[in-house]
Amino acid sequence: VRYRECSRNLWNTYFYHELSEKNKWEMKDKFDDICTQLFLAIVFAPLGKSSSKKSPSYMKSQKPIDILSIIPLIKSGIPIRINREIEQSGYWDHPVDFIKPNDVELQFIDFFDFDTLGVREFEYYLVHIKKSNIDPSLKGRNGLVKVNHAKVILI
Repeated sequence: VRYRECSRNLWNTYFYHELSEKNKWEMKDKFDDICTQLFLAIVFAPLGKSSSKKSPSYMKSQKPIDILSIIPLIKSGIPIRINREIEQSGYWDHPVDFIKPNDVELQFIDFFDFDTLGVREFEYYLVHIKKSNIDPSLKGRNGLVKVNHAKVILI
């Protein structure tokens, strides 16, 4: 929660307003690099996991953080947007769009917003589906789960 609020505020207050046509992608990448360090300081260090690292969002394939799981908060299930390809693409339209807590094993990758250059809310967890009990084709795909529908837990 602290990392999400800190990074969201940092982008919306200090980076977003400095974007121009010439620097927007460079500024976004600089922000992502700073967020890697913020995550280390705010999340990993207090857990004694200072050797762990969060991948910046500009990496083609961000790595899941194997010590952080995402757990649905609603027993009857939650909506999920799943990438159509195992190799991440920009399409979140896999036919499975609803999961229950024991249907899949989700690993945290990052927070996500569709508009990477606009005002950000980090409304979604970007997750990796490590295991699926409902559809074997889901294993290895990434998904999006609304932050208010799930929680992060340390494994």
